[in-house]
Amino acid sequence: MPAYDLSWILPYVRESLRGRGNLSFDSYMEGLWDVLHRAGTKGVEKRGAHQGYTGTSFNFDAASSDLKLTAIEAFAYLEHNRFVLRPPPTNVASLLSHNQITITQRGQDWANSVEPLPEDYNGYMKQFETTTDVVVRQYVSEALNTYIRGTYFASAVMIGAASEKAIYLLADSLVPVLKEPAKQTALQRKINARKLETLLKGVEQVVIDGHATKIIPFDVMGGTTRHLLSLFDHIRLQRNDAIHPMNFVVSADSIRFALSAFPMAFERVEALRQWCNANPSSL
Repeated sequence: MPAYDLSWILPYVRESLRGRGNLSFDSYMEGLWDVLHRAGTKGVEKRGAHQGYTGTSFNFDAASSDLKLTAIEAFAYLEHNRFVLRPPPTNVASLLSHNQITITQRGQDWANSVEPLPEDYNGYMKQFETTTDVVVRQYVSEALNTYIRGTYFASAVMIGAASEKAIYLLADSLVPVLKEPAKQTALQRKINARKLETLLKGVEQVVIDGHATKIIPFDVMGGTTRHLLSLFDHIRLQRNDAIHPMNFVVSADSIRFALSAFPMAFERVEALRQWCNANPSSL
């Protein structure tokens, strides 16, 4: 029997909510079952023509209890993250929504997004090659697991640590690509000193200089500076907002943004790192 869990079903839930307005729990299940049916999910069956109409097009009795419970868990996840809101317990007519569940703007933005979901662990991790540094993969894995459980401070620390490791990997690759021994020595000292802010500035300057000389091909360089800044922001999120929470509140949205941005930033930095490894003494 297939293993159903939250990370597996949420991409289907996201698809089922696109373009929807208010809904009931029954219509939520109907919409989700329609997506699962098109995906060929075992146990998701339409009602036969002679079974009679009961308000739904699907025979929910045919589905396993595990699948139905996972769908219910996903609905609870939508509520917990304020993607949907139930009608309030009030008799004030203007506050009622005809007993319908509202998809919030936050929920609509989530449903309309197309990038791999941080909640979809397996789908998200497929963005990283098998050759990806094992430490980076471990940090990203733990960032996802803590995010799914709602422990956002821990997730911020992990994605910041993954970003920090990526910067150190890039710095190591930049040393041999420099022509001048003095520049090599200066960058190596910044790496050895383990003073991150100084290293970030050093790495950024080497990349900017390499871009200015146009030695690095555009297909490697294009957008890399912007993605470097994204990694820097993840590190600052870890060190400032998560480690010193009096300065800022680590929110689900800030971590979702960091997790969504990290794969592309890492991919661009990895492309630059591979170019460096293949072109020593070029800058």
